[in-house]
This record gives sequence, structure tokens and C-alpha cells, in this order.
Amino acid sequence: MCLKELLTDYGVTFWNNFPVVLSRAKQLRQLKKKWIGEARAVKETNEYLSQQVEKLRKTKEQLTKHNALLQAELRSLKPKNLQ
Repeated sequence: MCLKELLTDYGVTFWNNFPVVLSRAKQLRQLKKKWIGEARAVKETNEYLSQQVEKLRKTKEQLTKHNALLQAELRSLKPKNLQ
């Protein structure tokens, strides 16, 4: 803001509404701060859940491989006449 703007008379209506404008600006800053905090929390939760999904996917792969090995071993243990 330049000095000329500060010295300008904006009129009675402007100055009557000025406290409302300031309170609205404060409310907007508070809402922005709240939403940024909530968005950050959601992002952290999403990252945590993504890591958990990746761990579970790896565990599933390992269990699938292990199951295939056990099935193969089971087939090899069956008597020849039951195969």
C-alpha cells in the first residue's frame, strides 16, 4: 500500500464495514490453517496406508510362492497309485 492510499478517505460505509472485512479475513486465515492441517494429516495417513498395502502385497507374494512349493512337495509325497 502506498502513502496516498493510506491517506485516502474511503467514506463512512467503508470504515463501518472495515471491522467485518478484518474479521472475515481472520476467519479465512483460520480456515486455511485448519484445512492445510487436515490435508497434511490425510496425506500422512495415505502414505502410511500405502506402505501397509505394499507390505501386504509382498507378504501375499511370499505366501503364494510358499504355497506353490508346499503343493509341489505334497504332490511328490502322494503314492504313485493315487496320482
